[in-house]
Amino acid sequence: GKIGSEKAIPALITALGDEDYLVRQSAAEALGKIGSEEAVSDLIKALGDEDSHVCQSAAKALGKIGSEKAIPALITALGDEDYLVRQSAAEALGKIGSKKAIPALITALGDEDSHVCQSAAKALDKLKWIPQTEEQKIPYLIAKQDWKALVEIGQPAISALIEALKDKELCVVPGSVVSCLDKLNWKPSTKKETILYNEAKESLQHNEEEEEEDPYYWRGYSSYRFRQSVGMCIEPITFTLAVVAAGSILSGVKN
Repeated sequence: GKIGSEKAIPALITALGDEDYLVRQSAAEALGKIGSEEAVSDLIKALGDEDSHVCQSAAKALGKIGSEKAIPALITALGDEDYLVRQSAAEALGKIGSKKAIPALITALGDEDSHVCQSAAKALDKLKWIPQTEEQKIPYLIAKQDWKALVEIGQPAISALIEALKDKELCVVPGSVVSCLDKLNWKPSTKKETILYNEAKESLQHNEEEEEEDPYYWRGYSSYRFRQSVGMCIEPITFTLAVVAAGSILSGVKN
C-alpha cells in the first residue's frame, strides 16, 4: 500500500542519498506520492543526480507536489542530456501551472526529440498559451502533430518540416512529415535532404506494410508507447522498493 504519511518523509529524504540508484529513484517517487513541500529542496537537489532515472523521478515528484520553488531547477532540467529527463521536466512545469515557465517551454518546442516537444506543447496548453507569431506556431503545430494546419500555413512551414525529417519516430506517423512536404510540392534540393527524405519515406512505407500484416504494430506499440506501458508497470514496484528502503532506514535509527 501507499505510505501516504508525512512521518516517512525524513527517512525518504535520507534515502535520496543512498548509494543504490534504485533506492534513490524509489524515494523520489514516494516523496512525490506523499506530496509534501517539505521534500521540495531535496528533490531539487535530486534533479542533479548522476543517474538519469533519479532525475526523471525527481522531476515527476516535483510536478506532483506543485511548488513554484522548483520552477528554476525544472527549467534547467529542460536542457538535460537525457530526453526522458527533459520530457519529465516539461510535464512537471505544466502541472505546476506557472506562466513563469512559458518562455522556457516555448524554447523546448524546438527540442531535438519529438517526445520532449509534445510534452512542452501539452504543458503550454495547460498554461493557456497561444502562439503569437508564425515562428512560434510552426514548431507548436509540429509538436501537436497538426499536419493539416501545417499544410495550410504552406511555404513558411517547409524548413521546419525538413528539419523534422531527422526525427525517425515522428516520420513514421502516417500522414505526417513526408505527407506534408509532398502536399506542399517540396522536392529535395541537396544530397542531404534527398537522403533524409528517402529514408523517411522508406521508414513510413515499412511501417505501413507492417501494420497491414499486424494492425497492432503501429497503434499502441510504438517504442514510446511501449516505454510508457512499461513505466506504468514498474511504478508500483519502485514505490514498494521505497517503502522497503524507508523501513530499513527507520530500523537502523531505532537500533
